[in-house]
Amino acid sequence: MSFTCALPLSVPIIPGETATSLASRLAHRNGTPRLISFCTDLGIDYFRLSNGDVDEVRHVAVLAGQDADILQSKTPSLSEQDWFLLGDETIKFTVFQRTKPQICPMCFREACQNSGAPFAYQLGIWQLTSVRTCHKHGCYLQELPKAPSGNDHFDIASLALGANLTSPRFPDPKDLELERYLLRRIAGQKGNDWIDTLPIHVASQTCEFFGLLLLKGPRSKRHETSASEWLKAGRIGFSFLRHGPQALIEKMDELEQNRPDDTSLYIARYGVFFEWLRDRDTDPHFDDLRDLVRKFIFETFPVPKGGQVLGQKNLRRHKYTFDSLAKEKRLNKAQLGYMLLELGYVKRCEGSSHFAPIGYIPAAIGDDVAGKLKALRTSAQAAKNMGISKPVLDALTQNGVIETYFKHPQAVPVYHPSVIAEYWHKLRDTFEPHADIEKRGKPMAIRDAARACKMPLWQALALILRHPIPVTKRSRYHKGFEELRVIASDLTDILSKAQRQVTPVRESAKALGTDAEGIYTLIAAGNLTEQRPEENDRHTRDRLIYRESLKDLLIS
Repeated sequence: MSFTCALPLSVPIIPGETATSLASRLAHRNGTPRLISFCTDLGIDYFRLSNGDVDEVRHVAVLAGQDADILQSKTPSLSEQDWFLLGDETIKFTVFQRTKPQICPMCFREACQNSGAPFAYQLGIWQLTSVRTCHKHGCYLQELPKAPSGNDHFDIASLALGANLTSPRFPDPKDLELERYLLRRIAGQKGNDWIDTLPIHVASQTCEFFGLLLLKGPRSKRHETSASEWLKAGRIGFSFLRHGPQALIEKMDELEQNRPDDTSLYIARYGVFFEWLRDRDTDPHFDDLRDLVRKFIFETFPVPKGGQVLGQKNLRRHKYTFDSLAKEKRLNKAQLGYMLLELGYVKRCEGSSHFAPIGYIPAAIGDDVAGKLKALRTSAQAAKNMGISKPVLDALTQNGVIETYFKHPQAVPVYHPSVIAEYWHKLRDTFEPHADIEKRGKPMAIRDAARACKMPLWQALALILRHPIPVTKRSRYHKGFEELRVIASDLTDILSKAQRQVTPVRESAKALGTDAEGIYTLIAAGNLTEQRPEENDRHTRDRLIYRESLKDLLIS
């Protein structure tokens, strides 16, 4: 039987109440214990009514003697597949909690006092998962008992009969900021900010899950989050999203900058937020947010070329980790470590030869470092290019004549090609025609000249490189180190001249009225100048001081 006028026994409508809630109370007022039976008796399609069908909502409004348009605006109404119209907003079903109805315990108490019967009601906005409080009383909503069947989810009055509601709990009012924003949008008070351009389900969920990341960390679990924590999370997330996408990205960047000294990836950094966004991959309304987050991750984290993030491949690498740079570029890890140590991207592990990362390495820096490392030469390679033996090169290095690429004392010596080129350039600068040198004496191979002067080869080379000692070749067509010739007396003359200009540490200390330690302190401070090792022809470890620098101190 279908009625076209109000029932004799009716109930007053509650502002904001849904059509199913009103129908449930009407059913009990008229002695029908189940809403679905009431609908069947009166010719109302229960399932269409639960989806807010216009004809069925109007039918209920007529039976209750209420305005159908007002009732319709407060009832979530299926407008198209997966979308409901509520107030002035079209909202996706994913942010509705329709099978686990919630009510306000204080509203329920008032309804019982006014009617004398435990007739609960439900507002349309209470079906939203992001609305967790009653805006009238400010207390948390409480869940009703589970419906006995799928046909009773919307029978609010019946479900409330078995409810064991607890004393009202009240949240911090400042945590209701997101709720208030959502209610304003549903009421038609929509702004012009970036968040207002997002569908309401995207805006509300993004605020909550980004806020949950900030509130409880990346490892927080959705199912372990309480209503009060969701409110706080929504408020925190909203405080960033209201200021636009850049505020969101800047906060994500801040989380990355404040991370521990490790190279854990973005999933570990953004955990719960990233996983939630990844789960929305079939919803195109999240595309703009996904693009925003994906671009940030590509540019901030060491995602390899071709690596997928949120459904799209990375077209080029922006960052490296220490290990990925070494692996992709096939670099020696020790050399790479010392290079990055100087640049500040790694640090030495205490008591270990290993390197600990400080941050990710920009791709431009990584590519540049790889190019430089591949150009370096080992001691054996450099010695071969310089035409000398490795022990001679080691001695030149230890005495500061030839510089290694890495300054760290524990680094294995390697040499840049520019050092080798400079070595040959200095030798060429000393070249003189063979005939001119023969006028002054008999030139001999540098190795033989060193032997004649009773000095090691490295010392002879050091004197040639640091002093204008003429060098020649037997012929312009001869090449290589073994073809170089020098007059032995030129080497001894330089040594003799240097020796006449120095004094031992003990004599220097006596002249200044101090001890050897005092002299070493003056050398370290730059107040005294010490003779270079290769200019000392004494087979002793005595350190020698230039008389000129000693004289300057005596005068002062």
